[in-house]
Amino acid sequence: MKNFNKLLLITAAFVLISVNTSSTKSVHSKLQGVEVCHNGTRCIVVNINALNAHLNHGDRLGSCN
Repeated sequence: MKNFNKLLLITAAFVLISVNTSSTKSVHSKLQGVEVCHNGTRCIVVNINALNAHLNHGDRLGSCN
């Protein structure tokens, strides 16, 4: 079940990336990373390849707000 939740979050991240594409520059910057709430204190953008590691140590997908 835990792996399913991670897969669901990663899929949601890809959907968020592909929905907000107003220009080529925007598409390029969105594909660079995913916003996560790091340690519950600040938002950071991480490479999609690093997303699973951040989720494994308790970061959450999206902003901290």
